[in-house]
Amino acid sequence: MRASILRPMQLIALTPLGAPSLPRFLRIRWESSLVCLTALSVFFVASTVCAAQVSVQESSPWQMQDSGTSAGLRGIHSVDGTVAWASGTAGTVLKTTDGGAHWQHCAIPDASTDGATLDFRGVQAWDEQTAIVMASGPGEKSRLYKTTDGCSHWILLFTNPEKEGFYDTLLFLDRQNGIVLGDPAHGDPKINPVEGGYFTFRIRVTSDGGITWIPVTDPEFDLPGRNLMPLPGEAFFAASNSSMAVRDGWLRLGTSHNRLLRRNFSAAGLRAVHCAGALDPFSGACGIPWLDWQSSPVPLATGNSSSGIFSISFRAEQHGIAVGGDYLKPNESTGTAAWTADGGEHWTASATPPHGYRSAVAYAEESKAWITAGTNGSDISRDDGRTWRPLDNGNWNALSLPFIVGPNANRAPSPHSTGPKQAALISKSTRLNPLIHAAALTRQTRVTSICHSRRRILFFNLRSMKPRIRIQPRRLIRTASGVSNCTA
Repeated sequence: MRASILRPMQLIALTPLGAPSLPRFLRIRWESSLVCLTALSVFFVASTVCAAQVSVQESSPWQMQDSGTSAGLRGIHSVDGTVAWASGTAGTVLKTTDGGAHWQHCAIPDASTDGATLDFRGVQAWDEQTAIVMASGPGEKSRLYKTTDGCSHWILLFTNPEKEGFYDTLLFLDRQNGIVLGDPAHGDPKINPVEGGYFTFRIRVTSDGGITWIPVTDPEFDLPGRNLMPLPGEAFFAASNSSMAVRDGWLRLGTSHNRLLRRNFSAAGLRAVHCAGALDPFSGACGIPWLDWQSSPVPLATGNSSSGIFSISFRAEQHGIAVGGDYLKPNESTGTAAWTADGGEHWTASATPPHGYRSAVAYAEESKAWITAGTNGSDISRDDGRTWRPLDNGNWNALSLPFIVGPNANRAPSPHSTGPKQAALISKSTRLNPLIHAAALTRQTRVTSICHSRRRILFFNLRSMKPRIRIQPRRLIRTASGVSNCTA
């Protein structure tokens, strides 16, 4: 969706990386008051790390890493907790093969032309060699690329054929079968005879690993709100590559008008079995008709173009969570999460919602807990979304546990700047063992948010309540009142 939060230049002000500073490694013990630590570098260069105090309900499990990039990050996919891929603005794709200790900068797809202008908001990977990234943008800026050699080279798979098109979410069931979801668009039937004459949600599917992308059609073209016909102004959000979910034979989509669309689904539905109409010139196949969509209202914030469902996830066929809110009101908690226990037919607002707008949600199977994140922090639920407890006050975009990514490093703006100077984040969790011991749920603790001027990767340290934080602090000062500030 082409809302302002989804435009990278409007979302964040990127700052170039300066000369790299020597890494400092600190171990922080949670205290009930402000934590200020002094780190001494290996060359006896002292610098003070002052942490801004944040009140939360549980011990924070995030552990930071330096991603080495200044890009804003929205794409993240953890293959197995050791291998993970991340993506973002300026054609950025990153990869780790050692659990996040080191992040490799991948070659920029189409670097010789306009690759550095692309915003990769989705990534799907299978191992350290193979991945597909989705660029989101108007028209031809929405593209799909694939690598099979560890991101040394990229192959362009598909380019959005419509000027008004905009890709929001990429999802693969396995290496062969995948779906890309886009906003509705007015197309040209002469150029795009299958989709071009109809204003519907755009879906294309592949059953050959991304080589061919066949359009999904709505042959009824009924009233707005039926099947793939959108309501006026309805679209999807491309905030975290998670407005679509497939689980236990159901495909589900979450829209900006707080509707959950669902239908029965299997990989067989990704293949065109017969042709009785026009051929799609981009795939050489007929459109695949998908009917019988069911629509359910979800009680999240609504009423404007900045609010709606931003992320959906299901842990089983019946149990799922939808999160969102209004991204222009990041600290407003009302209407930010809802849960279902009947597969998405009926939804209930969380009694105790997350503490702000949320753009991503994911289930931690081993710890039996839900994690949700947004631009003012993250939260945890152990009762299937009925109630949430805050974890931190970071600035996040997307989740693929144990990783989380975001647009900035929570740096305070310089008093001489014209706006906030922010840096993109990549985050990763070390292990999803029991997330936080039950005893921690009843304990009020203080957690710190480290100020620094480099991009960082946070680890969700679920094995211990004594997280390690790796940072590269620069130009940090402590005020006379003891409250930490960071300079540019």
